[in-house]
Amino acid sequence: MIRPGSPPLPRRLSAPAARGLAQVPGQAAVRSLVLDNGLKIIVWADHTIPSVSLHNWVRVGSRNEAPGLTGLAHFFEHMMFNGTARHGAGEFDRLMEAQGGSNNAFTCDDVTVYQDWFPRGALDLVFELEADRIQGLSLDRVLGAAAARR
Repeated sequence: MIRPGSPPLPRRLSAPAARGLAQVPGQAAVRSLVLDNGLKIIVWADHTIPSVSLHNWVRVGSRNEAPGLTGLAHFFEHMMFNGTARHGAGEFDRLMEAQGGSNNAFTCDDVTVYQDWFPRGALDLVFELEADRIQGLSLDRVLGAAAARR
């Protein structure tokens, strides 16, 4: 999104900028695929470091909200950390931190992004945690947590 007062974006990259893109170390290692359910997976493996950076991009942001009913995308971003039937409130963070990892999230106009950084030995655990919270967010637990804050 171009914000008011921002300079216009260039229509194409200058020749030096385009050459710079082609010279990103490891770029040839980037792989992507699209699953039958539409989930796009992009992997850039770098086996020289012992950690993983996982970003889950969800195409929901404030653009999906109606006038007078705003903040829901950001609300759900926060609520996604409040537990599922399998993992109670705070357990996601406790399990992640016990493995030496951390996480964060942000919401903007077009997307909500959940970010995890962790040692590669925790990959299976983090995939399980992420799959659980994406599939199994407990709305009863979420609404109860929201009501308790009032």
